Amino acid sequence: MTTTACAPCTQPATRPTQMGLFHRLTQIGAVTRQRRVLRNLTPEQHADIGITAAQARQEADRPVWDVPAHWTS
Repeated sequence: MTTTACAPCTQPATRPTQMGLFHRLTQIGAVTRQRRVLRNLTPEQHADIGITAAQARQEADRPVWDVPAHWTS
């Protein structure tokens, strides 16, 4: 880990690790799979989860990077 000394800073400076990249790629794969499944639900399955086919399509068509903020922290 690389640290830098600066007067107002008390936290060491860190850089992203490969594990961070692996985690991000894993998240991208999961979001892609979830949205593919959502796109292919039947009308009965839409009713089971309480959304319309249009809402499912809208969610499935979102870009992979467009996810809730709590997913990326």
